[in-house]
Amino acid sequence: MGLGLGIEIGLGSVTPTEVTIPGTLADGDWSIEDAGTGGSADVTVSTPPSDGGSAFTDLEYKIDGDIWRTSGGTAPTFNIPSGFTDGVATNVRLRYVNAVGNALQSNQEPVTTS
Repeated sequence: MGLGLGIEIGLGSVTPTEVTIPGTLADGDWSIEDAGTGGSADVTVSTPPSDGGSAFTDLEYKIDGDIWRTSGGTAPTFNIPSGFTDGVATNVRLRYVNAVGNALQSNQEPVTTS
């Protein structure tokens, strides 16, 4: 008589997680203010959006419709060192980036540097 060994392996159901572009920054999720250093501004993201299931790889900004530029990482606070004319209101937009792609741009926030 042979010895039978019964092994049952149950994997259960695995639901794949959909990975998407990051969410869009909503009104009130971020702010910008004059850095007081002549033509630069400080940005603070108080409430980051969803990362879409893939870690953020960059936080980008755009000044008055110019090209998107990197903030240098994903830190929630950073300085935009140039691109402003002192005394002139300038609009800035932000967006996060992950491995899937770019988030939709945020609403614009104005800043006047000095």
